[in-house]
Amino acid sequence: AIIEIDVLSSYVPDHLLHPPTDSALVFQARARLETLPLEVLRDAGIYRDRSYFLNISYPSMQAMPEVSAEQVLGDPKEGADGSTTAVYVHVPFCTAECYYCHYYKKFRQDSDAVEEYMGSAVDELSMQAERRGGIEAASLYFGGGTPSYLTPDQMDRFLTSIKKTIAVPEGIEFTYEVHPESSDEERLAVLRSHGVNRINIGVESFNDRVLTGENRRHTAAEAIEAYERARAAGFHSVNLDLI
Repeated sequence: AIIEIDVLSSYVPDHLLHPPTDSALVFQARARLETLPLEVLRDAGIYRDRSYFLNISYPSMQAMPEVSAEQVLGDPKEGADGSTTAVYVHVPFCTAECYYCHYYKKFRQDSDAVEEYMGSAVDELSMQAERRGGIEAASLYFGGGTPSYLTPDQMDRFLTSIKKTIAVPEGIEFTYEVHPESSDEERLAVLRSHGVNRINIGVESFNDRVLTGENRRHTAAEAIEAYERARAAGFHSVNLDLI
């Protein structure tokens, strides 16, 4: 299973923040750029001027040097100063692909695959906690993928296992992402019972044409209903993702 549990760190090696301009990747990108018919496309009206570039993973995987397990793990207690840590737990399952999404995900997986992933995620987090001499969450965020892809029972057991593995102080920001298609009262009740105090709903747009075009599998009205269910369930902090 691919485990993506990120214990956030402020340290990034300088050679990754400032890659050499004469690297093979730079030459490859420049060569590729020269083959693109940009002027032809612009003359045809196919052109988009963007003043920014979104890169969700920096540096890219291709730019990262190979390292050994010993380099990654290091001294089990090195850097374990007792400070709190922002914890992100990735849940990669979805019912289908949303066409704009570039996060790691797997579609229509059966219960066995979900159970295997849950167990592996808890094992990984347990290893990190042991290495660090324990983990106390400064914040806890379940993202995806679609964390609400899990059944209510799976959500209950997964959250129980995570909270047994790390310390989750009462009152910290505890966020769980939900898709409108799986934002029913039973799932929301499970989240409330575990102390989740912030719901992040993937609304993306209130335009049904855009939602259909992006394969979102819900309407604007259903997104509003999901928000209303979250508020009725007692969540005072509800975030709406929009694109």
